[in-house]
Amino acid sequence: MPSATICALTFALCISYGFQQGYMGSLLNVEYIFIADFMNETIHERIGVHPSPHALNLIFSSFNIILPIASIAGQFLAAWSCRRFGRKGTALLSCIVLYLPGTLLSTIAEPARFFELLFLGRILWSLANGIASVNATVWIVECAPPSILGGMAALQEFTMAVVNE
Repeated sequence: MPSATICALTFALCISYGFQQGYMGSLLNVEYIFIADFMNETIHERIGVHPSPHALNLIFSSFNIILPIASIAGQFLAAWSCRRFGRKGTALLSCIVLYLPGTLLSTIAEPARFFELLFLGRILWSLANGIASVNATVWIVECAPPSILGGMAALQEFTMAVVNE
């Protein structure tokens, strides 16, 4: 039976990664009309012309595709980061260097009237998300006793799947 500490660590790491993935992948896309209007207004303010619906869809599609692409890049970056900075350093890197600035950039995008900050914020968030997904798995596997190793890894995947839905 796993200790309460290992179960708590597994749950916290899964929620951390799974929440970010689910939030970015689903909740932000619900705000399509608001974000598309913001992009449309910002472009109009700059150049005096509204973009065509096709151009606006292309911009918004690019905004959405950043999530999986940057997450995959973050997963590759995590391997290097875990070797260079260790598990704790990698967790701090993803939270402090990537999540926090990504959140701040996304927050100031509307007051600053730069929709591009949403793109940059989403790239940073997604990189951090990819790093966290690898780091959480490695951390859990390293902390679990050999007798429950497979169960803990499966619990992590199960928790992420449930949190993402």
